[in-house]
This record gives sequence, C-alpha cells and structure tokens, in this order.
Amino acid sequence: MLQGMRNASKGLLGKVVLFVLFGLLIVSFAIWGIGDMLRGGSRNTVAMVGKTEITMEQLRAAWQNELQRLSQQYRTVITPAQAREMGLDAIVLGRLVTEAAMDQEARDMKLGVTDAFVVETIAADPNFRGVNGQFDRARFTEVLRNNGFSEAAFLAEQRNTLLRRQISEGLAGGVTTPTAMNQAVYRVNAERRAASWVALPAAAIGEIAAPSDEAVKSFFESRKASFRAPEFRTFNAVALTPAALAKAKNLAAAVTDAEIRAHYEKTKETAWGTPERRRLQQISFPDEATAKAAVESIRAGKPFETVAKERGVAEKDLDLGEVTRAQMVDPAVRDAAFALAPGAVSDPVKGNFGVVVVRAASVTPAAIKPLAEVADAIRTELAVAKAREEITALHDRIEDQRINARPLAEIARDAGLTVVKVEGVDNQGKDRRGAQSTALLALPGAQELLRDAFNTDVGADNEALNVDGGYVWFEVTNVEAARDRTLAEARADVEKLWREDQVNAKLMARADEIVKKVDGGATLAAASGLAVKTASDLRRGQATGELDADAVRQIFAIPAGKAGSASKPGQRIIFQVTSATMPPYTASAISPQLAEQMNLALTDDLLTSYVRILQNRFGVSINQQNLRNAIGSAQQ
Repeated sequence: MLQGMRNASKGLLGKVVLFVLFGLLIVSFAIWGIGDMLRGGSRNTVAMVGKTEITMEQLRAAWQNELQRLSQQYRTVITPAQAREMGLDAIVLGRLVTEAAMDQEARDMKLGVTDAFVVETIAADPNFRGVNGQFDRARFTEVLRNNGFSEAAFLAEQRNTLLRRQISEGLAGGVTTPTAMNQAVYRVNAERRAASWVALPAAAIGEIAAPSDEAVKSFFESRKASFRAPEFRTFNAVALTPAALAKAKNLAAAVTDAEIRAHYEKTKETAWGTPERRRLQQISFPDEATAKAAVESIRAGKPFETVAKERGVAEKDLDLGEVTRAQMVDPAVRDAAFALAPGAVSDPVKGNFGVVVVRAASVTPAAIKPLAEVADAIRTELAVAKAREEITALHDRIEDQRINARPLAEIARDAGLTVVKVEGVDNQGKDRRGAQSTALLALPGAQELLRDAFNTDVGADNEALNVDGGYVWFEVTNVEAARDRTLAEARADVEKLWREDQVNAKLMARADEIVKKVDGGATLAAASGLAVKTASDLRRGQATGELDADAVRQIFAIPAGKAGSASKPGQRIIFQVTSATMPPYTASAISPQLAEQMNLALTDDLLTSYVRILQNRFGVSINQQNLRNAIGSAQQ
C-alpha cells in the first residue's frame, strides 16, 4: 500500500519511477560479489553504496513487506525458504541498493525539495483523504501506524522519492519509441492466421503396459523432486469474533422484543425489503400566489405538462425521476410528495430552493417483509452488535494473560472460547491426503492465518490477527520439515506420472509422423485419418474455441503452409497453417495504451543502465553474514 502512497507524481514518468525503483519492474542488479566484502565495520550494516548505508532493519522490513505482498498477490503463503529459492533476497537487496545509489547521486548533485512541496505532495495523496475528499490528519496517522512508519520516517522517505524523481525525469523525460520499434511491435500484434487442425486422442496410441519395478525406480530417482513431501505445520487457533462471542455468551437471549421492533422500524425499508418509489414531476414558481393559481388550473383539468411548458420548464427539468423517500434532500418537498395519491398534485410547497408544485406521476409500493419473518435475524444482529461492544475489553484481558505467559488453551477456556487444532497442513492449506483442511477453512481469516503460521516458529509469541471485526490468536505446535518421500510412499504418484509421460511421448512421436507427411504434400485428413477442423482470425497467444493459448502460439511459430503440433492434456493438436495476413501499418496503428507500455519499457532500460553506472562509480559492498541474519537464513 505504501508503495502507492509514495507515488509523488501524477504523470506517466512518475509511474515509471515507481515501476523501477519500488519493485514492479525490479531487476537483479548483479550486486552479489561487487566490491570488497565487509570484513568488519558496523555490526548493523548489510551493504554500503558509496557513503550510503543499508541497515539490517531496512532490509528486514523490506523483506517482510515483499513476503506479505507476494502472499497476497498469489493468494497463498510464501515461506521465507520459498522466497529465497525464488531469488527474492537478491531482488529486495537490489531494490535497496538502487534507492541508495539514487540517493547518493541526489546528494552529490546537491538536489533538494522544499518542505512545502513535500507537504503538498502528501496532502494530495488520495490514500490520506477523508470522506469529504480532503486531507485527513487522523487517516494519515492511522495509515502510517498500520504500515509501521513514524511520521518523521515517512516524510524522509517521501522527500527521497521526490529527489529520485528529479534525476529520473532529467534522464528519461519525454522518451518515445522510434518508428522502427513501433512497426516491429505492430507486426507482432496485428498479424492474423488461419489453420486446419485435428485432435489426436490418447486412445489412438493403444494401451500402455504396466511399468517394471526397475522402470518405476529409475523414473522415481530421475524425478525425485517432483514427489517431495512439503512442509507441514500444526497449530492451535482461538477466534474471538462478534458472532462467536454472541453465541458463546448467548447474548441473543438478552435482546428484548422492544429492541427488535425498534430496530425493525428503523431499518425495514433498507434491510428487509424494497422501499416505496415514486416518479415525481416538479414545477418552480416565483411566489405562492402564482403557484396556487397554477394548482387550481391543473385540478380544473389543465395538463401538468402544459403548465410546465408555459412556465418555460424544459422536459428534462420537469421529471425528477423515480426516487425513494431517503433520496429526497428537501424535507418539505419530500413530505408533500410522499403524501400524494398516485397522479395527484400537491399544494404550493415552500422548499429550500423556492416555491414548487409536485406531482406523483406514478407510485411503486414498498415490499417489506413482516416483522415476524425477520425477528430472529434481527435478534442475532443485535446480539452481534452487543458482542462487538465487548470485543475490545476481552481482547485486552486476553493480551494481559498472554504477556504473563499463560497457555493459550487455558486463556480460551476461561473466556468461553474454543481452541481449534489445525492438524498437519502445507502452505496451501492442504492436509497429507491433499484435501483442504476443514478445520482451517472454518476459522475467520483462514488465508491470513495460514500465511502467518508459516512465517513464525514453534513457541513464538505471535500477534493476533484482526479479522471480521474481531481477533484470532494462534500458536504453532509442530513443524514437519519438507522431505524426500520414499518410493514406497510415492509409488502411486510415480506410476501415474510415468504413464502420463509415456502417453505424451507416444502422442508426440505419432504427431511428428503426421506433420512430416503433411509437410511432404499430404493433406491433413489423409495423413491423420481424423476429422479436420478449421480456425480463422487467430491472434497471437490468444485462445479461441477448442484451441488453447499454447496451440495458438505454436501456430504463429511456424511459416504459413507448414504443419506442427502442440500438447494438450490427454491429446495432441496437429495443425497446418493455411494463411497469414498483415494489415498495412499506419501512424495510428499503435494504441495509446500500447505506446505507454513501450515507453515504460524504454525508460526502464535507461534507468537500469544508469543505476548500474552509479553502482560502479560509488562501489557496492555487501556484508553477507548480516544479509543472512537479516532475512533469517544464517542457520540454513
């Protein structure tokens, strides 16, 4: 979220700066091994870029933020070990080194921004606006607190961002793609193809004999990583939500019939049905006398529309549309309009904006469920509301007991809450059988809970999750490390994958024979003996009909007139490209959106090259031990 808040620019270039500097187009800047390793120096230093220090605290915060972002993006838990395998440590450190190099350059160039401009930029940030659309100091403080920033630290970061933008705008401002590049991109996007194709099913290759023990063993050894058992974790969780507390304390029993009726009367039109709607027409008058004369003429038979026309009221201004009582902003006009019978005209009404006459052109009655039908639901709703008032006090009492190291199970028992045991799940929430854990899914905030459970250790004191208006406490009780399974454990999976490989190999071999015949002059029908289908207006990389995106990509990978094949689960697609067409290029052929993407790519290249130059000029030193300590890999 703060990466968006730090965007100090509303223009394209500002977006580019954030793309490059804050992780959306991050590249690894070959920082490993650059410069001399820090043998001594500060025990808190991870890297030095010239005279700029990157501390362990900075790296640790950036590392945790990126872990959380990836987990949210992919809707699964990304463990630190998985992140390191993905090279996330290099990416995060590369980003910090990039920022440090730009900051060093800004200082050397003696760049600066005024305090007033920093404040103006923050005040214009939509993330800090209240319901009135203006800067909200309370909102600003809340967002910074939730993201672990002090006000001073955020102001300093915002100032640095603005300084980096000055450098980037000077380097890459106004970059546009050359015509030759536009034409090349156009050719890729505009080409259209047509093809004939057949589907070669797995049944066409006959039965696959059962593998020998030796074949299974050999296949298992060559693919051992495919059958590896993931890490499993067991943890206990205690949920305190308004609904759960209301149920545990039977708060519904304390809700009176009078409270239910009062709540029903207050909310029945919005919560328990459809409110009455009226299509209203309105004419404005300069004074009550003129309005009264008009009402008399209308009631004597003169059409309402004729009076409106005589008053110079345009047809679009006459009709107020179909509205509910709640949508009427003028109380006097509202009361008069909703007291009318269908088709009736009001007496002159002195509203907030002058004297008017209103007509109820049509009325759609309200459709509201009777109290008896919704009383139980209201009782539950009011009980939950009462529980919500008690949540904070109970949360504080539980936290006091946790500070005193009291076991979570005892705390839950005394509070009347249930301890839920989530037994042996992987970071996808699946148990050892590969099924989703029902215990986990029954807990509020299941995905966030799973993510945090895989980012802590046995015995660690974990922060409660704030979900569904309440809290979830948890403790990891066991970690079963990822391991290689034995052949005996994995045999069923091994044989299944072996058979799939055999089927795919035979399908490919048969497809290659057919392709060779077609390229030699045979028709696709004659070469395959299968029913031929056609596909036209194919677009690069886009699935269409029965052809998936991979098959379409393969169709674009060979010359027109040639044949090829593509894999598809349980079959092989064999095709022949029958035509390839290209509309002529024009200056308007590149859409504004595509032009912006291409400009971003060019700007990224420029900034990446520039940052590498800065790194070489300033020198980059890495303390590998502090790096491992900061991201928790020192013992691995």
